[in-house]
Amino acid sequence: MINVETVRASILSNDRALERAIVLVFAGQTQDERAMGETKHSNGLGFNYRDASAGTYMAKWIVGAGLNDTDEQIRIKVRNYIVHRGACPGVRNLSGKFVAQARRFMPKYAGQVAKVSEAFAQAGIGVRSAPVEVVVEALPPSPPALPPVEEEYEAPLFV
Repeated sequence: MINVETVRASILSNDRALERAIVLVFAGQTQDERAMGETKHSNGLGFNYRDASAGTYMAKWIVGAGLNDTDEQIRIKVRNYIVHRGACPGVRNLSGKFVAQARRFMPKYAGQVAKVSEAFAQAGIGVRSAPVEVVVEALPPSPPALPPVEEEYEAPLFV
Protein backbone atom coordinates (compact mmCIF):
# COMPACT_ATOMS: atom_id res chain seq x y z
CA MET A 1 0.00 0.00 0.00
CA ILE A 2 1.30 3.44 -0.89
CA ASN A 3 1.58 5.66 2.16
CA VAL A 4 -0.15 9.06 1.91
CA GLU A 5 2.51 10.73 4.06
CA THR A 6 5.25 9.39 1.76
CA VAL A 7 3.40 10.84 -1.24
CA ARG A 8 2.99 14.18 0.56
CA ALA A 9 6.71 14.26 1.43
CA SER A 10 7.62 13.49 -2.19
CA ILE A 11 5.35 16.27 -3.47
CA LEU A 12 7.08 18.71 -1.12
CA SER A 13 10.64 17.65 -1.92
CA ASN A 14 10.83 16.23 -5.45
CA ASP A 15 9.94 18.34 -8.51
CA ARG A 16 9.25 15.32 -10.74
CA ALA A 17 6.97 13.75 -8.10
CA LEU A 18 5.15 17.08 -7.85
CA GLU A 19 4.62 17.14 -11.63
CA ARG A 20 3.42 13.52 -11.71
CA ALA A 21 0.95 14.30 -8.91
CA ILE A 22 -0.41 17.30 -10.82
CA VAL A 23 -0.99 15.19 -13.94
CA LEU A 24 -2.61 12.35 -11.96
CA VAL A 25 -5.04 14.75 -10.28
CA PHE A 26 -5.73 16.47 -13.61
CA ALA A 27 -6.61 13.07 -15.07
CA GLY A 28 -9.51 12.98 -12.60
CA GLN A 29 -11.10 16.08 -14.10
CA THR A 30 -14.04 15.48 -16.43
CA GLN A 31 -13.92 16.67 -20.04
CA ASP A 32 -15.79 19.89 -19.35
CA GLU A 33 -13.63 20.58 -16.29
CA ARG A 34 -10.43 20.02 -18.31
CA ALA A 35 -11.68 22.30 -21.07
CA MET A 36 -12.77 25.16 -18.79
CA GLY A 37 -10.09 24.80 -16.11
CA GLU A 38 -12.68 24.79 -13.36
CA THR A 39 -14.50 22.31 -11.14
CA LYS A 40 -18.10 21.66 -12.14
CA HIS A 41 -18.86 18.28 -10.53
CA SER A 42 -18.51 17.31 -6.90
CA ASN A 43 -17.26 13.78 -7.57
CA GLY A 44 -14.24 13.60 -5.26
CA LEU A 45 -11.83 13.44 -8.21
CA GLY A 46 -9.55 16.04 -9.72
CA PHE A 47 -8.87 19.54 -8.43
CA ASN A 48 -11.15 21.50 -6.14
CA TYR A 49 -12.61 24.82 -7.29
CA ARG A 50 -9.75 26.88 -5.83
CA ASP A 51 -7.00 24.91 -7.56
CA ALA A 52 -8.68 23.91 -10.82
CA SER A 53 -7.48 26.81 -12.95
CA ALA A 54 -3.83 26.69 -11.86
CA GLY A 55 -3.76 22.88 -11.71
CA THR A 56 -5.21 22.56 -15.20
CA TYR A 57 -2.77 25.10 -16.61
CA MET A 58 0.20 23.34 -15.01
CA ALA A 59 -0.89 19.84 -16.05
CA LYS A 60 -1.38 20.91 -19.66
CA TRP A 61 2.05 22.58 -19.60
CA ILE A 62 3.70 19.47 -18.15
CA VAL A 63 2.26 17.06 -20.75
CA GLY A 64 3.09 19.46 -23.58
CA ALA A 65 -0.46 20.34 -24.57
CA GLY A 66 -0.83 23.32 -26.87
CA LEU A 67 -3.52 25.99 -26.86
CA ASN A 68 -5.18 24.49 -29.92
CA ASP A 69 -5.04 20.84 -28.79
CA THR A 70 -8.39 19.07 -28.70
CA ASP A 71 -9.57 17.25 -25.59
CA GLU A 72 -8.71 13.93 -27.26
CA GLN A 73 -5.14 15.11 -27.97
CA ILE A 74 -4.78 16.19 -24.34
CA ARG A 75 -6.18 12.87 -23.11
CA ILE A 76 -3.62 10.98 -25.20
CA LYS A 77 -0.77 13.15 -23.89
CA VAL A 78 -1.94 12.59 -20.30
CA ARG A 79 -2.19 8.82 -20.83
CA ASN A 80 1.25 8.68 -22.42
CA TYR A 81 2.73 10.75 -19.61
CA ILE A 82 1.24 8.44 -16.97
CA VAL A 83 2.14 5.19 -18.72
CA HIS A 84 5.69 6.26 -19.52
CA ARG A 85 6.28 8.10 -16.23
CA GLY A 86 6.93 11.37 -17.97
CA ALA A 87 9.53 9.97 -20.37
CA CYS A 88 7.76 10.87 -23.61
CA PRO A 89 8.16 13.56 -26.28
CA GLY A 90 6.93 17.07 -25.59
CA VAL A 91 7.03 16.83 -21.79
CA ARG A 92 8.01 20.04 -20.00
CA ASN A 93 9.00 20.73 -16.41
CA LEU A 94 7.67 23.34 -14.03
CA SER A 95 10.11 25.88 -12.69
CA GLY A 96 10.36 28.88 -10.39
CA LYS A 97 7.12 30.37 -9.16
CA PHE A 98 5.05 27.50 -10.61
CA VAL A 99 6.86 24.92 -8.48
CA ALA A 100 6.37 27.12 -5.41
CA GLN A 101 2.68 27.65 -6.19
CA ALA A 102 2.07 23.94 -6.82
CA ARG A 103 3.84 23.01 -3.59
CA ARG A 104 1.34 25.17 -1.71
CA PHE A 105 -1.79 23.46 -3.03
CA MET A 106 -0.77 19.92 -4.05
CA PRO A 107 -0.14 18.32 -0.61
CA LYS A 108 -3.91 18.19 0.01
CA TYR A 109 -4.22 15.81 -2.96
CA ALA A 110 -1.74 13.27 -1.57
CA GLY A 111 -4.53 10.83 -0.68
CA GLN A 112 -5.98 10.96 -4.19
CA VAL A 113 -2.51 10.54 -5.73
CA ALA A 114 -1.69 7.60 -3.42
CA LYS A 115 -4.95 5.85 -4.32
CA VAL A 116 -4.41 6.29 -8.05
CA SER A 117 -0.75 5.30 -7.80
CA GLU A 118 -1.68 2.14 -5.88
CA ALA A 119 -4.18 1.19 -8.59
CA PHE A 120 -1.48 1.66 -11.22
CA ALA A 121 1.02 -0.39 -9.23
CA GLN A 122 -1.47 -3.25 -8.85
CA ALA A 123 -2.20 -3.16 -12.58
CA GLY A 124 1.50 -3.00 -13.49
CA ILE A 125 1.13 0.38 -15.16
CA GLY A 126 3.88 2.93 -15.15
CA VAL A 127 6.48 0.87 -16.95
CA ARG A 128 7.35 1.77 -20.50
CA SER A 129 6.04 -1.51 -21.89
CA ALA A 130 2.51 -1.06 -20.54
CA PRO A 131 -0.11 -0.52 -23.27
CA VAL A 132 -1.67 2.93 -23.31
CA GLU A 133 -5.20 1.49 -23.53
CA VAL A 134 -5.01 -0.03 -20.04
CA VAL A 135 -4.63 3.30 -18.29
CA VAL A 136 -8.32 4.12 -18.21
CA GLU A 137 -9.37 0.64 -17.09
CA ALA A 138 -6.73 0.29 -14.38
CA LEU A 139 -7.92 3.02 -12.08
CA PRO A 140 -10.69 2.69 -9.53
CA PRO A 141 -14.19 3.93 -10.34
CA SER A 142 -15.62 7.02 -8.72
CA PRO A 143 -16.62 6.66 -5.06
CA PRO A 144 -19.94 4.78 -4.86
CA ALA A 145 -21.72 7.32 -2.63
CA LEU A 146 -21.85 10.18 -5.09
CA PRO A 147 -24.85 12.47 -5.19
CA PRO A 148 -27.05 12.04 -8.27
CA VAL A 149 -25.99 14.11 -11.25
CA GLU A 150 -28.71 15.90 -13.17
CA GLU A 151 -26.73 16.36 -16.37
CA GLU A 152 -24.72 13.99 -18.51
CA TYR A 153 -20.98 14.43 -18.52
CA GLU A 154 -17.96 12.42 -19.54
CA ALA A 155 -16.30 10.38 -16.83
CA PRO A 156 -12.77 11.30 -15.73
CA LEU A 157 -9.85 9.76 -17.63
CA PHE A 158 -9.18 7.10 -15.05
CA VAL A 159 -12.69 5.80 -14.45
